Amino acid sequence: MVRALRRDGGISYQALDETRGQPVLLLEFFPPGARRLGALVILPEESRAALERWTAQLSRTGPASGGQQVQLNFEQNGTRYAVTALPLGESLLDRVRAGRLLAPEEAQAVMAALAQTLAARHAQREGMDGGLGPGRVSLTQGGARLDLGWGQPDWPAGLAPEQLRTPARTTAASDIYALGTTLLYAVTGEAVPDAAQRALGQPLPTLPPGTSPALRQALTLSLALQENERLDAAALVRLLQSGQTVPVAAPSQNTRPAPQVVQAHQGWLTHIFSDGEHIITAGTDLRVRLFGSGGQPLRSLDGLEGRPVGLGLSAGGVVAADESGRVRLWEGQHTRAGSVRQRLLGFAVRAGNRAVALQDDGTLGGWNLGGPDAQGSAPLRGVSATALHVTPEDRILLGTQRGQVMVFDEDLLLTQPWWQAQDSLPVTAMASSGDRVAVAVNRSVTVLSAQAELPLPPLPGAVTALALSPDGEQVAATVGGNIHLIGVESGESEVLYRGRVPVRALGWSGEQVVAGNDAGQLLLLQMTGSS
Repeated sequence: MVRALRRDGGISYQALDETRGQPVLLLEFFPPGARRLGALVILPEESRAALERWTAQLSRTGPASGGQQVQLNFEQNGTRYAVTALPLGESLLDRVRAGRLLAPEEAQAVMAALAQTLAARHAQREGMDGGLGPGRVSLTQGGARLDLGWGQPDWPAGLAPEQLRTPARTTAASDIYALGTTLLYAVTGEAVPDAAQRALGQPLPTLPPGTSPALRQALTLSLALQENERLDAAALVRLLQSGQTVPVAAPSQNTRPAPQVVQAHQGWLTHIFSDGEHIITAGTDLRVRLFGSGGQPLRSLDGLEGRPVGLGLSAGGVVAADESGRVRLWEGQHTRAGSVRQRLLGFAVRAGNRAVALQDDGTLGGWNLGGPDAQGSAPLRGVSATALHVTPEDRILLGTQRGQVMVFDEDLLLTQPWWQAQDSLPVTAMASSGDRVAVAVNRSVTVLSAQAELPLPPLPGAVTALALSPDGEQVAATVGGNIHLIGVESGESEVLYRGRVPVRALGWSGEQVVAGNDAGQLLLLQMTGSS
């Protein structure tokens, strides 16, 4: 070792490789709270997970990965060391914290250099080892370099929406989102709201004067809440290096009335139900709201004790279930509840003042909504259910992890297969009208009936919610913040609504599609007019 250069999550030293006679950079894992006993490093117990992540990362960083390259890594003195090439460079995080923000033209060059590193990784089908954030970027005379970091947790602002959902998913587009948040912070110096805060309407920091159109577009597209709206790394490099903005598809023109937007919840709107006269919604603020068919608020109902998993109308009134295992009925000005010890994953109201619930112990539970009272359960042997639906004919359907639709036979207390998707991917949504059932598996929607199986043209991204028109002739499907309308017989498709906030709840009420998004908004989309 020659001298210490920097301390952040560890210590970076200038050192001499005596075998080669070359100066190198030596990285020592030495997190906050570590201490020395002679040459021995005593690590705090809470840093063990970070050390394991860093060790795994060092072994995966190859020459084609771009960024800081590992020449050697070894364990000694109770900690781990890595040898890389000089120079160390200046920490982007330290620079911004010192108040020295990147000028827009410098930010454009830095973003291009980092995008080039991501493009190299993505071409090798490699993603980030740990989250990309300002603490993992060094500025050098040659531009910018992606550093190894120190096994630290992901930067919260850099987590894309798909990484916050259940199940979480990390893709190449997630790396682009993290890159966008890093550069936005570097050029503004302001805290970047995380994806959940953005979904609730919190705006991004304003870019400074002098920001080029290319950098402005690069940041806007990188920070799109929908994965399919972000540029890939190679396209981002071309945009930033050429300085020429890229064309973006214009919204479709149609003559339908503008959607009516009602602020229904203070969190994500997760479930929606309509009988043509009323619209009922439930959200992560643990409230149920009752609206008229035109969106006029009628009642706000409290009493949920966990994230809602289903709702509807029974003979007695509004009924909703939450993940804690509780089913609650609001009857006039009174409310009653029943519960089971299992956590609930799904819930659907049936004919005859009954309901059915998908439970986390692999069983299907029956409910009498007159209580409401649990009426026992039946095991779903060998079925890993991802969706629960009850048709107008009172058939109980289960979508599975392997792309199947199963019918639950109440007499035999077992499930029978009805349909299998070509891709054995999870069923994400189901909807029905008359004898038709629409099923979503990834980007595909198929409409099933006793007489036919009608696959519809693939959509541009994974479908999260479905609704069938009352006559069964049209399907509404959500992809991110957009709602697509598809003719069942013709297969013709149009975008009914374009939005930046993910839509997770969908229904059909008379002549309008009703939807709910992650900003807690109820959307009423009139179907009169033509496109």
